[in-house]
Amino acid sequence: MIDDIRPLCKTAAEISARSGDTIVHVVFCAILIVFFIALDGSADTAKAAETFKDCSVCPTMVGLPRGSFLMGTKSEQSDARAPKGEAAGADPAKSGGEDNELSDGDDEGPPHKVEFKKPFAIGQYAVTRGEFAAFIKETGYRPEDCFTFRSEDVSNIVIPHGLNWRNPGFAQTDRDPVVCVSFDDAKKYAAWLGKKTGKPYRLPTEAEWEYAARAGTTTPRYWVGDDAEVCRHANVLDRAAAQTFGTDKDHKDAFIPCLDGHLYTAPSGSYPPNPFGLYDMLGNVWQWVEDCYVGSYRNAPADGTAVKSAGDNDGDGKSNGDSDQCSTRVLRGGSWASAMNQARSAYRHGDGSRTIFYGFRVARPL
Repeated sequence: MIDDIRPLCKTAAEISARSGDTIVHVVFCAILIVFFIALDGSADTAKAAETFKDCSVCPTMVGLPRGSFLMGTKSEQSDARAPKGEAAGADPAKSGGEDNELSDGDDEGPPHKVEFKKPFAIGQYAVTRGEFAAFIKETGYRPEDCFTFRSEDVSNIVIPHGLNWRNPGFAQTDRDPVVCVSFDDAKKYAAWLGKKTGKPYRLPTEAEWEYAARAGTTTPRYWVGDDAEVCRHANVLDRAAAQTFGTDKDHKDAFIPCLDGHLYTAPSGSYPPNPFGLYDMLGNVWQWVEDCYVGSYRNAPADGTAVKSAGDNDGDGKSNGDSDQCSTRVLRGGSWASAMNQARSAYRHGDGSRTIFYGFRVARPL
């Protein structure tokens, strides 16, 4: 790419020497460098959007390029700071280009660089109800019912007894993401895919998921805009949800003031993809990832591997002094019942149950 720029800069230098205006030379070359870098990035994105399927009932996969990114955000409660020039989560539309995204806790920080030295593939969509049904039909596996509870964001969303992936309490098509699945259910599905195809399918690591969700962006979401823009890009807790589930003084700020067109889950691909060609990385359903939930990124692995235990902060699979029990796993992306703050590329959620908000997508090495 630099070889393409050099001849043009040389010509500009000769012209500026004759005219005596070196500023023209410098500005011209700077514009060329920015242009070619952007062009090169576009080529990588187009290449990353190539899709494939390993079998007729397998999820569509997208190959992602190797690369690096800054994972996480700063915290209001800590002094953690992202390296200057590598600010995670900056929203130029709201901050004039400054890094001002702050998490509301410590678990999104400290920001740290993660590098993937090899490409990998991730599902273009969350696993659909139809794809999960093929797994159930072939294996006879019987997931347990959904966990019964009251929503933490909106008190009027109540999950009663007897709901499951076939009957989550609302209508779904086979293109909707499967819900009422636990971490173990998702792992069993990935293992079935691996046995069926001979490929090492698994859940994505948390770092892989955020790399895929950001898709080269450093903003809180993979699009830029005000609150009203959210509903054009994701299925979240919108104005229709406010009218259906009601609001109270404790939850009135949870609803996003726009309409996304879906009260519950939306069929996969209903909203625009991110720059990597991935759909519904934010909103629709929370997505299980491989990692055990740990309350910070202190000593987090720099190579994108998964945190294997509750006492494992460096990704080496060995305890660092805390409990090894991993009853809480990480979910990413938010869901149809998520407020604005949760629909961010960096937001983390930990749980160990199955609910109507939880789904997953799969990954595998290339």
